Amino acid sequence: MITIIIFSSNRFDFLSQLIGDIKKSNSKVKNRIILVSYNESKTNINKIKEITKENYFNHYIEKNNLSFGEKLKKYSKKVKTEFFWPIGDDDRLKYNSIEELNIFLKDNDKIISGFTINYDFQKKIKKNIAKNTKKKCVLKNFDIIKNIHKLGLLSAQIYRTKEFIKFKTPNKKYYNDAYYHLGIIIYLLLYKKSWKYLDKKLLTYRYGVINHKSKLDYLNRLEDEFSGYFEPIKYYSRENYSSIFKTIFYTNIISWIFLNIKLNGKIKTFQIIFKNLNFFPLNIKYLLILLLILILPLKILSLLKKVKNLIK
Repeated sequence: MITIIIFSSNRFDFLSQLIGDIKKSNSKVKNRIILVSYNESKTNINKIKEITKENYFNHYIEKNNLSFGEKLKKYSKKVKTEFFWPIGDDDRLKYNSIEELNIFLKDNDKIISGFTINYDFQKKIKKNIAKNTKKKCVLKNFDIIKNIHKLGLLSAQIYRTKEFIKFKTPNKKYYNDAYYHLGIIIYLLLYKKSWKYLDKKLLTYRYGVINHKSKLDYLNRLEDEFSGYFEPIKYYSRENYSSIFKTIFYTNIISWIFLNIKLNGKIKTFQIIFKNLNFFPLNIKYLLILLLILILPLKILSLLKKVKNLIK
């Protein structure tokens, strides 16, 4: 059995879709669902109580101003099952995904500390619940160079509860709280050699919901992308650092740089970049790319983004 932890924050339209997915996907097994609400309006709280009447829901209203890492640590301790799955309220489960995971974990629960699941990546998600393919769940070794960018997505990770709870950061300097889970996974992956990859799309990840009123949040996100990924990698292993940096830079960092230039301008964006230059490997290619980003107009940068595979 697997417990699902949902973190909800004032987006009832997204949450109600996810709850609907869970009720359909959880209809046979009745897995325990922990729902954590914070920053919710009273109206939303009443709506949430109405749609979570089933006895497999435990609804907690978090009134303290906890960081992401603190919330994740606090509510993981309420899990009573061998594994748990944290999910953001703006993502969607596919039909029968919970049932499939229960079957899979029953056959593989002794060999893993956790695993990353594959997912669909969509800007707009249809209201109807998506169906799983008939493809069999296959557990693979996690390729940190190829799939490192998948570790940042909260909803794509499934943890053995006791391994998650007992983890203690060896040095807070090497961990970004907004990516607390990523530090744990990299430890399990590089040090304990017990993190895997499930190459089946059981989740649909929603992206592209941009709040133009919260420009500072996107500068913070760019900062988090740097330290969240690279601090634990540098702490545990430098063996493949350059290759890992390349994947994250082209898959994640470039997109956040372009978005911040659009929202916050080049000066503020490059202040974050310069602050994090210590993460860049000694390679003239990256300096040239940053120089082009600095001097070229945004329209040309957008074109450059479309052909970024040519400059890797």
